[in-house]
Amino acid sequence: MRSPLLSAMRFVGHRGASHIAPENTIAAFRAATARGAGFECDLQTMRDGTLLVLHDDTLLRTATAPPDLTDAAARRFRELVRTPVGELAYDDICDVDVGSWMNPKFASERPPRFDEALSLEAPDVFAELKGDDERLPDLVGEIDLPPTLTWISFSLPLVEELKRRDSGQSCLHVVEPRNLEDAWAAARAVVNSAVDGVDLPASPELVTPELVRYLHDHDKRVAVWVYKAPARNDAPAVWEALSKAGVD
Repeated sequence: MRSPLLSAMRFVGHRGASHIAPENTIAAFRAATARGAGFECDLQTMRDGTLLVLHDDTLLRTATAPPDLTDAAARRFRELVRTPVGELAYDDICDVDVGSWMNPKFASERPPRFDEALSLEAPDVFAELKGDDERLPDLVGEIDLPPTLTWISFSLPLVEELKRRDSGQSCLHVVEPRNLEDAWAAARAVVNSAVDGVDLPASPELVTPELVRYLHDHDKRVAVWVYKAPARNDAPAVWEALSKAGVD
């Protein structure tokens, strides 16, 4: 049974339920929502303007080649998965298997478009915008966004621009501070901006009750993140401490 201390915190599966199904796939997002959680996904901008759900800038780490390729076809596949997706169109990669690397039962998983991910009902969707494509604010402005969506990015200017364009859209700045001093600097930067809050590593040493109180006193949200499963800080003692600190 989950501790009552955690009942106020809302949980979002990092890249979906990535300990159960391949990260950033429809299967992982469905696994998260089936367990009552939201999901986080990463977005890369493709040459044709498609927002692709993918963490890395290439498919090399998560792609599996079809069986029985000719030598020439195998060379083409290796070249494809090593090419930055920003140089490709969605049609170039829409049939690539991105599930078998975890388990052959996920061989039918393909790289999802963002609109496909948004078609799933979820209590929360966190979408991290990767890269520095200048088209991003215009591209995301064309999407019919659910009220459950929160934009997140390591680029404070980007989430500030998205907030400027749509003040009703939730936007958080993702930060990876080296120490408590850096965490406070990030908190002050968010307080002095129009964005809705900050997304910090799940570390009780960095996300202290005093830091959370400061942000809440300025009407800012506090989210935390862990590395992909299994993560060392994804532990009951960590979540209990962060819940006591007041993390949202």
